[in-house]
Amino acid sequence: MKTPILSHLATGLMALILAVILWIFAYTENLSDAKVTYRVQFTAPQGIRIMPSDSKTVEVAVRGPRRIVENFRAQQSVQQLIKKKIEPETVADLVGDRSITVPVTREDTNGDKRLTFLNLPLSITIDVSREETKQLRLDFMPEGTPAPGYIFSRERSFVRPVTVKVTGPKSLLDKATAVYTKPIDISGLYQSFQWPVPIVASIDNQPVAVEPSTAQVYVAFDVKTATKTFPEVPVKLLVPPSYPYKLTLNRATVSVTVSGPEQALATLQATDIIVAVPVEATDRPQAEGLRYVRLPKAWLPPGLTAKIEPDNLELTVSAE
Repeated sequence: MKTPILSHLATGLMALILAVILWIFAYTENLSDAKVTYRVQFTAPQGIRIMPSDSKTVEVAVRGPRRIVENFRAQQSVQQLIKKKIEPETVADLVGDRSITVPVTREDTNGDKRLTFLNLPLSITIDVSREETKQLRLDFMPEGTPAPGYIFSRERSFVRPVTVKVTGPKSLLDKATAVYTKPIDISGLYQSFQWPVPIVASIDNQPVAVEPSTAQVYVAFDVKTATKTFPEVPVKLLVPPSYPYKLTLNRATVSVTVSGPEQALATLQATDIIVAVPVEATDRPQAEGLRYVRLPKAWLPPGLTAKIEPDNLELTVSAE
């Protein structure tokens, strides 16, 4: 009775081992597909620029034994670079810009020879441009807000040198009018400054070579001005000592518009303004209906100017 039992156990064990072997064979030899992303890195002959970038990514379909495909996919981070060199004869007659086609073949990849790359060869189109050197205007852009009461003066600010030598793709230089320094932070400033600033070596986010690499930027500021109108400022009379006649103005108040620094105007009051009409010692009573025409004058805190409306007043001189 023991022999049949042992015989069945041995048979079952052999069947199990055979099943495992078949499973391993199926796992390792059955075909499997995967998609792998490659970065194709291009190199161009001297004097030729690849636009806008010297690399492109492509997705490649891979087929092969499951085990190899899985290992290949797991190692993608170290296998994803393909280097392609653009031969000089391809761009020998290039004057401006051109689109060229570069093939990626099975030989460019570094996968196991048992792998099949389903969509290779693959054609990649890139734009190339011949490099050129050109003198371009140099400028700068301010950032931030000056100290209260001050404004950035574009008219009095400047950068030196005025132009710089720029080398880059011809198509890029043809449409460029200027290159710029790094932005100048003027936050909280009010005094003029001059300092060295690096020049940004790019146009439209495309790298270029710039000579020199730094510039001197002079930034100037002006006092921020404003106007403020006081509609009814009393008018005084400046009378000579012992003046014997009676004086009358045709109006008691005038409108005064004051111009000057914004900060000074913020605290200016009507009582800080004096408007007066001077009276000459030789002023005498006139015939009925005749009056003196006088220009009122304004006295203000320093740094302020005024415009008076109306700008002339009628003065009547009469006997006591």
